[in-house]
Amino acid sequence: MGKHSTNSQTCEYIDYNTAVYIYNWIKTYYASTGEDVSDWGILDDDKLRASLDKPQESYFNMDSYLSIAAKAAAYLYWPNAWHVFNDANKRTSVSIMLSFLYINGCTIITSQDEIVDLALKIADGTTCPEITEVIAWFEDKVKC
Repeated sequence: MGKHSTNSQTCEYIDYNTAVYIYNWIKTYYASTGEDVSDWGILDDDKLRASLDKPQESYFNMDSYLSIAAKAAAYLYWPNAWHVFNDANKRTSVSIMLSFLYINGCTIITSQDEIVDLALKIADGTTCPEITEVIAWFEDKVKC
């Protein structure tokens, strides 16, 4: 994890090693339940790294994702939409997003069903909402 200033606030970000740790924890948990995880792994390392950089992205000293809620939306959206893992993209992107909110003293006020539904829509290439729609949804749900 790394601490960086945004235009309006300082926040901690999820780095590559932390994301891989989260993924491996999920893999270990599901293996302990009897699920076959032998084919689990990182599908595209470059896209994983790029998806983790998205919340910190800026152009001309202006953050692309201005709020904690928008950054959380990016953590859910990009690893999931880009299918960076062989399996567990939805589970991992939700866990990364929740970890990001937690380390920044924020929470998301919604049901588990709503989060699952949103993650499923993002992963499904045919019904995937635009990132701007996901950000708007997060802006309404995230409390810091």
